[in-house]
Amino acid sequence: MKRQELLTKLAMEIAEWPKTTRDAPANINAMWRFDHGSSLEESGVYVWATHYPGPEDDTINEHEWRAERERLINKPSWDSHRYQYIQQNRVGAWAGASSFHSPRWAHIDKGAIPAGHDWRETVEARPVKELDWAPDVGMECEIGASTQYLTIRYPEGSVVKIYARFTDDRGVELFAFVGKNPQVSGVATAKCFAPLGTAARREEDRVAEAMRPAILDAGNAVYSEINGSTADSIARTLYRAIKSGKLKLESQP
Repeated sequence: MKRQELLTKLAMEIAEWPKTTRDAPANINAMWRFDHGSSLEESGVYVWATHYPGPEDDTINEHEWRAERERLINKPSWDSHRYQYIQQNRVGAWAGASSFHSPRWAHIDKGAIPAGHDWRETVEARPVKELDWAPDVGMECEIGASTQYLTIRYPEGSVVKIYARFTDDRGVELFAFVGKNPQVSGVATAKCFAPLGTAARREEDRVAEAMRPAILDAGNAVYSEINGSTADSIARTLYRAIKSGKLKLESQP
């Protein structure tokens, strides 16, 4: 077996790279070795395509195995198409759509499904680029979420109105705001605010993400297979029904 053939076979057939030579798959005809001096980022296990390697024969390591899996999966870059959502189907092909709920998804490119790779979990939305958004005077907006670098002491999603915009002596642009609750008022930078509806969308995203695995498991127990986009759609529909009061849980009054 040639080196590239072995690399592709390993990428497709083993879900985890062996940590020791004892973990090496017995059904793959190759010579496995362990190197105590290997990088700590890798398992230290490497393999030759031949049992009698020569000086010109290169080994295969965990890093190359991971890279080959990514090559075979062949996830399309966002610059290669115009769609807002992408997902992989059960045969490995990638498709895209402008809307998450679109009944028709267009083919983008081919791909593969290596061992341990769940195609149902590949649905993904186009990343939103962070904009230098700032509210205008007189605009209603909401308090944004705290981040790793910014702690906001007001409740996320509180609706406030901007009534002044100014620059302090240090050159920092500030916004004076007041909410319906008088305790939610003060002065803050633009990063503390978000457009109306942002907190609600984030909450829906969090709930849908938490519900999706259970819906996938339940759906696959009844039907042959459902994909990640279908499970996400069901989760969001349930969330909106509960939020609007159309659907009540047993624990709800």
